[in-house]
Amino acid sequence: NELAQATNYADLAVNSDRYNPAALTNKGNTVFANGDYEKAAEFYKEALRNDSSCTEALYNLGLTYKKLNRTDEALDCFLKLHAILRNSAQVLHQIANIYEIMEDANQAIEWLLQLISVVPTDPHVLSKLGKLYDHEGDKSQAFHYYYEVLAFY
Repeated sequence: NELAQATNYADLAVNSDRYNPAALTNKGNTVFANGDYEKAAEFYKEALRNDSSCTEALYNLGLTYKKLNRTDEALDCFLKLHAILRNSAQVLHQIANIYEIMEDANQAIEWLLQLISVVPTDPHVLSKLGKLYDHEGDKSQAFHYYYEVLAFY
């Protein structure tokens, strides 16, 4: 089993250097994969205490908070990441998605517009913009983005 093997290696790495942020992040990843999100969050936070610039730990902590329905904390993680990785499509997507979960369509649209400036030909992002504009009652913008999607099919 690959997960069991990964868990063993992660344990070895953490036991060999308890302060290594990469080892702690990998351990958090194996715990996350096993479904223990609270414990995974602890490993990611420990990695960040040892190296506050460990972007992988911060990203994974944000994903973990999303899994735990702690959207405010997840958003905080991704906004911190955005300050470090300004044009990261993954980070922009996560922020937009969290605002959508929070039912803040205007903020979701704002972040999706930033995302589309990074990945202008992503039909899923264009479609999501169309859906959000449609939901907000802006049929003209909705049509524009739905029409853009058609160019890719």
